[in-house]
Amino acid sequence: MWILSQEQRDLTNDFLSRANRKLEEAKNHLEKHAFPESISTSQECLELSIKALFLSFSKAYPSKHPHEKEFENAFIDLIRNIPSDLKYENFPRMLFLCQLWSHLCTKAKYGYKKAKVGPTKLFEQLEAQLALNHANECLTVARRVYIRICESKTIFFKK
Repeated sequence: MWILSQEQRDLTNDFLSRANRKLEEAKNHLEKHAFPESISTSQECLELSIKALFLSFSKAYPSKHPHEKEFENAFIDLIRNIPSDLKYENFPRMLFLCQLWSHLCTKAKYGYKKAKVGPTKLFEQLEAQLALNHANECLTVARRVYIRICESKTIFFKK
């Protein structure tokens, strides 16, 4: 049997709130045509959503970056143990999106240094909107899972 403590709920809520603020910030950047900033802020939302997901299941989130193998392994271990009544969520997609934007975020922050090409030359509205959509998708899943867990009295995990 497993139940989230109040401390775990508070911490998860904090990450979800921060992710929501990053999503709003990404929208503001997009509206101002600051596309690289919108992308990097959307990626922060993605990471915070994933961290909230780990916390929702009382798991420590990995300290590694999403594009690193240790992060991927920790996420795969997490989704292997998710209760069957939550398997309707597409958790592998969350991992994929987080890894995708983690990789692109570096270019959104720094561009191509050696070629002396800044991020504003690389990204347009389409990419920023896509990053925002993906961040919103992951935050929505993280929220739904958290709410479902909080509403449930008990959840049984595979041993």
